[in-house]
Amino acid sequence: MLDFPLQTSEIAPGIYQSRVDQTGQSALTEATQTTTHRLEEHGMEEVLDVAHLMDSGKEAWSLVALKLHTGRTHQIRAHCSHLGHPLAGDEAYGASPSSPSPRVFLHAFRLEIKIETVGAIARECPLLGDLLEVLQHLQPASSSDHLQMLRALHAAP
Repeated sequence: MLDFPLQTSEIAPGIYQSRVDQTGQSALTEATQTTTHRLEEHGMEEVLDVAHLMDSGKEAWSLVALKLHTGRTHQIRAHCSHLGHPLAGDEAYGASPSSPSPRVFLHAFRLEIKIETVGAIARECPLLGDLLEVLQHLQPASSSDHLQMLRALHAAP
């Protein structure tokens, strides 16, 4: 679990950025099945799965499935950056400009809303387009990473 309070500030008119700050609001993201050593050290954002990948230059990348428990502004971006793992393409939160992604590599593949009178309503959306193309240029670092990558993309065409 990644559990770091977040403070959101307007850094330019209409542009907001969140950062870990003890005076901020509670923000909780979950990780349960597979975690990296770095995430285990800090605990408290739920990581459901991780696949380690390599690009043609042998640079390491990770495909991570996270579960939010709160919905703070830029929560995933701020938490990952705070741990030293900014999202690919997310220069505003510290990613390298040499990212293989043409934009912030962030995708909500499942959304579930719990309504008291109706129950849970869930929808899933497979990874498509530009982000799927980025993954086609990366190779799994191991056979288990290959299986995790396939599991993460199970709904992709």
